[in-house]
Amino acid sequence: MKQSEVTYDDSNSRDVVKRSWKYTTGIDLTDGVKYGVDLVSDDYAVEVEYSCVPIEVRRNQEYRLLKRKIHYWDNSLCRTGKNKCEPHKQKTHFVTVYSNFIMVWANSNIRKWIDKYKVGYRKVTGWKREDSYFLLIPPHEENLMRFYKEDSNGIWRKVDVDECLD
Repeated sequence: MKQSEVTYDDSNSRDVVKRSWKYTTGIDLTDGVKYGVDLVSDDYAVEVEYSCVPIEVRRNQEYRLLKRKIHYWDNSLCRTGKNKCEPHKQKTHFVTVYSNFIMVWANSNIRKWIDKYKVGYRKVTGWKREDSYFLLIPPHEENLMRFYKEDSNGIWRKVDVDECLD
């Protein structure tokens, strides 16, 4: 993945999440502000990312959350100056969109992981070093993640991660 893909147009991923969220929860999500969280509802927000890294790789190494996104769950990390962020007040869930399923991390689990695990550097080809720091979540936490797939009839259902393997 190239650095330019970090700031790519994520409208397709947002649309996938809006559809799946509406189907599984009955809640409509709308687009957030340009430099804030991606999707919002009255009760919570959803930060979205797309991943081209196969789930098999994550299961064998670690799951990752970009350091620059952690401020949605830990307001003490809000930056000051030109690129400052506002403290985030809503519960924020995290959804990774893969080619054939989505993975959902609950707000409460992310907050626990921030306290429990460290942020570390991982070399990512084409990325600047300062943008290559992640909250590193071990594979054994996978049991706290939820996975959903859409079938050929457009019906989203919760699945075991093993059903997401290619």
